[in-house]
Amino acid sequence: MAQPPESAGAVHSASLRDRVPAHGAMTGFLASHDQAPPPSRLARSFGASPLDEESGRRYRRVLGELGVGESLARLDSRWTVLHAIPQGEGQVDIDHLAIGPAGVLCIRTIDVGQQIVSVARGALWVAGIRSSHLRESEFEVGRAERALGMAQGAQVKAIGVIVVVDPHSITVRDMPRDVVVVDPAGLVGALEGLPDCLDEHEIRLLVAHAEKPSTWLGIVSVPQDGDELRTRFASVCSQVHTARAVRRLWIVAISTALLGVVFLAAWGIVLATTANYAGR
Repeated sequence: MAQPPESAGAVHSASLRDRVPAHGAMTGFLASHDQAPPPSRLARSFGASPLDEESGRRYRRVLGELGVGESLARLDSRWTVLHAIPQGEGQVDIDHLAIGPAGVLCIRTIDVGQQIVSVARGALWVAGIRSSHLRESEFEVGRAERALGMAQGAQVKAIGVIVVVDPHSITVRDMPRDVVVVDPAGLVGALEGLPDCLDEHEIRLLVAHAEKPSTWLGIVSVPQDGDELRTRFASVCSQVHTARAVRRLWIVAISTALLGVVFLAAWGIVLATTANYAGR
């Protein structure tokens, strides 16, 4: 996602290895969330969510990227995964960059919210509507190839991977040549199933270039605030879960009260009927 302005006094790192999964997405979400007015005490007592529509969308994106990051952590030791590769102000991060035996993989996460996804006719379709995700993935691949190629002084070939989070279903009729489309459950298997094209030395060389901020931004360091971001995001998650639990309690309480009213009404009818028969 686009990089927001960094905070004054931020600690910097000379390696992108210090970037955590969803680093950029969390930064954008928290910036958006901090600007939104919190629900009132009364609203919170009824389980009002601390997320508005925009921050809710960003929240789901963060969760999706975190889940993909967890999946990528299961790759074997031959792989190195970097997260949230910054592309400069106003540009979209590369969500994850995996470098291993199968080459350089630019991994993009999309959350489709239980919609039907299909890959056909050179496009990725969401709920029957042609999306721009394939084109955007190909654009990211091109940027990675150029940046790493310039740093290494030799041509670099990359592959795009689109991870579809929370789909109702995925149908692949014809897979694009240089883009893999998969759900989180199939991600690791898909990556490890790709043909090998790099040896150990080539992998180390590419990783050495990829982890340098100067390869991507022309600067020597990036903010090292991953732990702070995770702590702040965990706090919001706790608020979201608490609000959801309160809403469920209200649903149970109201349902119980309605059942009680129905029972009392039915019991009243039984008593009235019994009294009517007794009086005959």
